[in-house]
Amino acid sequence: DSIVLHPVVGPLALVAGLALTFHLTFAVSTPWIDFFGLVQEVAAGWVAALPLPALVASFLSGALIEGVGTVVSFLPVLFVLYVLLGFLENAGILARVAYLADGLMRAIGLPGRAILPMVLSIGCTVPAIQATRTLEERGDRLRVALALPSISCSARLPVFVLMAAAFVPAYAAVVVTGLYLLGFVVAIASALLFRRVLRTPESSGAMELPSYRWPP
Repeated sequence: DSIVLHPVVGPLALVAGLALTFHLTFAVSTPWIDFFGLVQEVAAGWVAALPLPALVASFLSGALIEGVGTVVSFLPVLFVLYVLLGFLENAGILARVAYLADGLMRAIGLPGRAILPMVLSIGCTVPAIQATRTLEERGDRLRVALALPSISCSARLPVFVLMAAAFVPAYAAVVVTGLYLLGFVVAIASALLFRRVLRTPESSGAMELPSYRWPP
């Protein structure tokens, strides 16, 4: 703790830990997502080759295969996320992440543990909302989950780049960066607004730092 909770080294370790969690969540799950996408394409091709009525073929390929396949594609991300969150929680690391980020988060009316869902939302909003389960208070989970969609995820980046290149090519980089920052500002403002609208009680400032241990 003398290193991890150090006022200078601690925040650097926090950023590195969040970046590693963010990277592993998507790096480990991406091959499985690609695999499910390939299975989805092959299945759709098989259905298209069958002598079926157009309505039945459209239902099987468009609604069933693509619809179910889209939902299934999120399973690897959620599985890896839950494994990482479980490891961080049981190892006593997540409590220290919350401790380091508590001052910053409480300045905007959120608990320290909200830092992890907010960082994950840059990659994908779905696992980020699932990560709000690490928050103890139901009101905090609800407020953070409602605010997270305002943060721009990676799926919106190609759209931002294309629109900026088409309309403001000279300032495309500035515009895309500004859109990402605007997303964080709107998310913070939304969290503060929902706190007043939902009238959720402020979570306790007490925080327990468990011992470090290797999860069984």
